[in-house]
Amino acid sequence: MKLLNGAVCRMSVEDGILRFWRHCLRNVFFGLNPQKRREKTKWLKKTGMEFAEKIGIKPGDTVVDFGSGPGNYSIPIARLVGSSGMVYSVEKERLILGRLVRLTRKMGLNNISGVNSLEELQTFLDGKRVNVTLFYDVLQFMDEAERISLYRIAGEWTAPGGLISVYPKHTADNSPDRYFKNMTANDVCREIESSGYQGGESMVVDLWHGRGLESGKIWNFRKQGGEKA
Repeated sequence: MKLLNGAVCRMSVEDGILRFWRHCLRNVFFGLNPQKRREKTKWLKKTGMEFAEKIGIKPGDTVVDFGSGPGNYSIPIARLVGSSGMVYSVEKERLILGRLVRLTRKMGLNNISGVNSLEELQTFLDGKRVNVTLFYDVLQFMDEAERISLYRIAGEWTAPGGLISVYPKHTADNSPDRYFKNMTANDVCREIESSGYQGGESMVVDLWHGRGLESGKIWNFRKQGGEKA
């Protein structure tokens, strides 16, 4: 995903194709597994909304879901924020993004905008401030310089006191992969705090990852310079 300063999220074409086919295989898996299909439906319609509310999202909020994938967070959040709110689903893979947009239209959710790049997001926002930004299971694809740049850019669109919610998956202490192989979740949190965010408050929650629910620790940060947005 190209950043505003020219940095590039280092996901290769091969990685992108593999990610798309994993998404397709998950759809087949859910189609063949009624129990998982019911669990996913419940997440999108109920438990995902409860999760979003627990982490601090409110009706009327403007939310950015960075690296949204098929919308496992965007969809329940859109239901929670309602018609007075807005969700911007930022996803690099156009095929996955296209499926998400078609699905949300079929669901009657008109408060989700599919966004393919940060430049495009800036155009959509047009100076509006964001209440909540999600970085869930995505930062490991970016090297340190790219992550620092992303935190800075997110700070520009985030309202004073706005929330940055992070699920630092694939760290050294949690299925290590990519640029997080040698970083713990605490290392990631210190990196974010050093980029001008306050807090680093953690909570253990049930959240959606891959094929189903798992228990994970998310971290919430606030933009410096104000009360809760």
